[in-house]
Amino acid sequence: MTSVALSELLRQGRVIDPNLRLMSVQCPKCRSQDVRLKPHIIVITSEEGREKQIATIACKSCGNWWEDSPENLAVSFERLPPLVSELKGAPEIRDAGISVHIQTNLHLRSQTNAEQVIHCLLDAGGLFIPETFEGDNGRRTLFNASDLTVPLNGWTNGWIVGKDRLPGIMTKRLKPFKVLFNVMTTDFVMFDYLSLYFCLDKNGVLDPKRAKLFDQFVGPAKLVTVAKSLYGAVGANRGDIRNDFHEEPLGTWKKDNARGWNPPKVRHALQGLFWANFFGPEYVDMWGREKMLSAPCYRAEELPDGGVILQLSASPFDASKPEYADTKQRLYDYLGEDAFTGKTLPKFRIGEGRKKRDARPLRETGGVRDNIFN
Repeated sequence: MTSVALSELLRQGRVIDPNLRLMSVQCPKCRSQDVRLKPHIIVITSEEGREKQIATIACKSCGNWWEDSPENLAVSFERLPPLVSELKGAPEIRDAGISVHIQTNLHLRSQTNAEQVIHCLLDAGGLFIPETFEGDNGRRTLFNASDLTVPLNGWTNGWIVGKDRLPGIMTKRLKPFKVLFNVMTTDFVMFDYLSLYFCLDKNGVLDPKRAKLFDQFVGPAKLVTVAKSLYGAVGANRGDIRNDFHEEPLGTWKKDNARGWNPPKVRHALQGLFWANFFGPEYVDMWGREKMLSAPCYRAEELPDGGVILQLSASPFDASKPEYADTKQRLYDYLGEDAFTGKTLPKFRIGEGRKKRDARPLRETGGVRDNIFN
C-alpha cells in the first residue's frame, strides 16, 4: 500500500478515483472515519486571478459533506491511478441528465411551502414521486405519499446531522433510472434553491436507453408543466431547465479531473441561458414585457405571476445540435450581457417571508446572525 499527498496526484494529472483511501480523516460531524473522496476537484479563481483547489469529502455514516485543500489530504492505494491523458473518453459528471433549477428569495421553511412543493410532485405522478428520502443523519427512509408527516416535519424543523439540524429535503428514486429532488433553505443566504435531476448518464455520458425512457415517461412538455408548478409554488425569482451534458453556468471550465468556476464578479448576476429559462416579474420589469415576449426563441410564454418563460427549442436534447448554440447566442445578444455580468440587476421582490440580502459572516458580526428579512 502506497501513500501520497492528493495534491501530488493532481500535479501529475492522475485520475482521482473515489476508491482512493483517505488517511487519518474524520467526519467533523460524527467523527466517523468511513469517508470517501468525491472524484472531481473544484478550482476557484479569485478576483486577483489566483487559483485554489478544493476537494470534497463525503461521510458514509451521516451523509455530511465538507471541503478541504488537496495539500492537507493524504491518500493510499495499491496501484497508482492512471493519467487522465491515457484514458479514452474519460467520464464527465456523474448523475448528469436533464435538470430543473429554481431559485427564490421566499423562505421555504414553512409547513405551507413544504406541502405545496411536495404536492406538485405528487400531482405530477409517475417518476416525479420519490421512492425514498434522507432522514436524520442521512438514513434512507421509504417515502409514503399517503403519510407526509415525517418528511414535512424534517423539512420544517430540520433533519439531525450530527449536532446540527438542517431543514429542506433530499429525495431519490431509482427506477427506471435515478431521479433526485433537493430543497435547500436557510436563514442566512438570500435565495433558497430547488433542484430536480433526471440522471441519464452511463459512466458519465448520455445513455440513449435512459434518454428514450425519459421521453417515454416524462417528456419535454410535462417537464415544463411541472417546472411551472414548482416555480409558482415557491414564488420563484428565476429558474431553468438544462441539458447537463451540454449546458453549464457561465464561467464553468473543465481540465482533466478538475472542474473550475470563475463566476461573474457581481453576486446574483444571471448564470447563463439554458433550454428553458424562467424569469420572474422582476426580470420582466427590468427588460420590459414586450421585449421578452418578442424574444427570438422557440417559445416565449407569459406566466401567471407576470413572469415569462423563454424556451430555446422543442426538446432539451436539441442542445447537442449546432443550430441550438446559434439560437442561444441570438438570445444572449437580444437580452444583452449586462444582466449576465451583474452590471444590471432586477429589484427583487420583498414582503412577508422574503429575504432581502445575504447575512454577513459571523466573524464580522461578533457571532450574531443578521436578520436578512428586515
